[in-house]
Amino acid sequence: DYSGNYEVIVVDNGSHDRTAEVARSFGARLISCPQKGVVFARQKGADLAEADIIVQADADSVFPENWLSTIARSFNDRNIIALSGPVKYMRAPFWVSFNNLLHILMNWLYFKLFHRPLVIRAANFHFRRQAFLEIGGYNTSIPTYGDEHDFFVRLNRKGKVKYEPGLIVYTSSRRFKKGFLYYIFVDFFYRIIVNYITYHLRGFYISVKREDIREEPPKARRIVRG
Repeated sequence: DYSGNYEVIVVDNGSHDRTAEVARSFGARLISCPQKGVVFARQKGADLAEADIIVQADADSVFPENWLSTIARSFNDRNIIALSGPVKYMRAPFWVSFNNLLHILMNWLYFKLFHRPLVIRAANFHFRRQAFLEIGGYNTSIPTYGDEHDFFVRLNRKGKVKYEPGLIVYTSSRRFKKGFLYYIFVDFFYRIIVNYITYHLRGFYISVKREDIREEPPKARRIVRG
């Protein structure tokens, strides 16, 4: 329902499907980023954006009709340099939905107490282009996990980061397909907690390759009739 001007930029980060074709058909500005990794795609898209407000969106997410208008209203406050909102996972197993609910509640409570979010998720994080340029953008030396947290921490030092609980984005739960134990010990503990500690104590991240979680299209079945 947003009536103002906006530009849609699609960063093609090594897709092998019809991403480029579909993006062009809807009039989007297509940018190629052959260096695989979401941090490189985010950086390149933001580098080439021309508007004052940069709105991030993941390719596997669904957005409500009032998403852009809600973002625009929040940035009417000139003191706000960045905006975050909740991310909910579609068709997620129970443990993912429960964990996500705790995440949303903690972020809401933390914002009420300290007037900034505790953590952000890049699938629903937006910022002023000027602030992005002033802090040097994303740290592309963190090509695995933690790039958005590092970006959020540096923006938070620059100015006010708002959390809007009504600004909800729905995204795919496919990243959790390996199950609860894999998420707890590999994704959460090793890739996030250990990296967070080593970064703050020693100033470096452990190199962890991001897995490509794109879902392959279903293979055609051969039907044999007797």
